[in-house]
Amino acid sequence: MSGDTLERDAAMFWAAVTEPNDHIAGLLVSHLGPAEARKWLSAIGTRSDAISDATVDRLGLSGEMGARRLATAVARWNTRRDTIDIQELRRRTELLGARFIIPCDAEWPQQLADLGPGAPSGLWVRGDATVVAKSGYGAAIVGARAATAYGETVTAMLVSRMAERGLTVVSGGAFGIDACAHQCALRMQTPTIAVLAGGIDQLYPAANSDLLRAIESSGGALVSESAPGSTPMKSRFLSRNRLIAALSGATVVVEAAWRSGSLSTANHALELGRPVGVVPGPITSAQSAGCHRLLRESPAEVLSTPEDVVDLVPGQPKVQVQAGSGSRSDAEQFDPMELRVLDGLKRSTPVSVDDLCVASGLAPAEVLMTLSRLEFRGAIRQDLRGWHRSR
Repeated sequence: MSGDTLERDAAMFWAAVTEPNDHIAGLLVSHLGPAEARKWLSAIGTRSDAISDATVDRLGLSGEMGARRLATAVARWNTRRDTIDIQELRRRTELLGARFIIPCDAEWPQQLADLGPGAPSGLWVRGDATVVAKSGYGAAIVGARAATAYGETVTAMLVSRMAERGLTVVSGGAFGIDACAHQCALRMQTPTIAVLAGGIDQLYPAANSDLLRAIESSGGALVSESAPGSTPMKSRFLSRNRLIAALSGATVVVEAAWRSGSLSTANHALELGRPVGVVPGPITSAQSAGCHRLLRESPAEVLSTPEDVVDLVPGQPKVQVQAGSGSRSDAEQFDPMELRVLDGLKRSTPVSVDDLCVASGLAPAEVLMTLSRLEFRGAIRQDLRGWHRSR
C-alpha cells in the first residue's frame, strides 16, 4: 500500500471513528499524522493505563486532567473502532461518484486550517471538488428556514451581485434562505456549495434532494465531514455551521429568528476572524430579530446594498454604486422590470401599488417584488401615502 493510500485510509478512519469537531482527535492526528495516530490507538486498545505522560504532554494536555481527557477520548473512539470498514467506505464513496479529499490534495480548502484541532481530517465531496478549493473566494449566505418574501428577495439580489463578480455561494442546503441562495446561484450559473450535516449519501432535507442533486450536476459541490451512512443529527448541524463559516471568505445572515442556528454560523465566522454581514429587517418581523441582536451584540456589519456583500469578501475591490441618478444612466443600473416601475414613480407625488400596476403593466406580485429590490438598493422610499423615487 502506497504512503498516500495509507494516509488517506487513515484520515478516512479518523473521519468515521470520531464526531465532527473532536479537538482531542485533531491534536493527536496533527502531532502524529493520521496513520501513526491510528497505529497508536490500536496499540493502546482498551488499556487507558497504557497512555504515557509523554503523549499527554506532547498533545498539550499536561496534568492529570489532560490524561483523563485523553483516556475518555480513547474510550469514545473504541466504541466505533472495530466497526469501521475502510474498504466498504471506499466502495460506497465510489458508488456515489464522490471523492474523499485530504489536506495534501490540491482541492483541499487551505483556510480550514484556521479551525485548528477542530479541522476535519478529510472531506467527502460530490460534484466538482475544485470548487471547494476556491470556496474562500466567496461568501456563506445563511438564514431562516421559514424565510419571508423579503428575505428571499434580498437573497436573490445578493447572490445575483455575487454571480456578477464570480464569487462562490456557500450554504447548508436547508429550507428557506439556504435553498433560495442555492437556487439563485444555479439560475445565475455561479458555483455553489452545500455543506451537509450527515453523510454525503444523506440528502437532507429529503424535500430538497432534487436541489442538492442539481448542485452536484451543475458544477457545484456537496460536502460532508461525516462518513457515508451518518444520519443528520442536531449536534452535527451545529458542527456543520463551523465548517460553513470556515470554508467561506465571509458570512452573511439574511434573516434569523432570536435563537436561529444561523447565528451560530455567524459567531463561528467572527471567532475565525472572518467578516460577517447582516441584512436588517422590519422591526416588526420575528424573522429578523436575530439579525438585529447580532448587530447589537457583535462587530458584524450592516448590509444596506447588494454591493456590500462583494465588499465584505476579502480581496474584492470596493465599488460605490449610487442609486437613482449618478454617473451611470438608469438603463445601466436597473433591469427592464425595475425601469418600468421607476418610470411610474415621482419624487414628490406618492404612487400606490395599484397605480404602479396600471402604469407599468406588471402584475401586483411583480410590482411588490420589484419595489422590495429597489428599496433595498436605496433607489426608492415609502411613506404613509405611497412610494416615491429617492432624492
